[in-house]
Amino acid sequence: MKDMGARKLGEILLKKDNRDANLPKRDSQSDNFYKDFIRNVIVFKESLPRLLNEIPGEYVAILSGEIIDHRSTWESVFTATREAHPNAFVLIERVEPRPTEFIDMDSLST
Repeated sequence: MKDMGARKLGEILLKKDNRDANLPKRDSQSDNFYKDFIRNVIVFKESLPRLLNEIPGEYVAILSGEIIDHRSTWESVFTATREAHPNAFVLIERVEPRPTEFIDMDSLST
């Protein structure tokens, strides 16, 4: 088993191939939502080491691949981002150590 970086995992998840044939069809709006969600997760995972040094225990808000806010409570960052971006999906994550994720490369098909 190998540790795949967040970016590589995101590339695999975003890749269009024959596996998509078995999935329900998504319209362009939901497809864009999915891509934005993956991008936001990648940004969080790649930024986590720096964030752990700078703002451990706080909550960060990520929109369109950018960290747009951070605060000490989930409620405060949610309220602030909802007011600033009422119609957008904003990923909110707590800055805390996370276990390393492993992917069995043999189970992935190309």
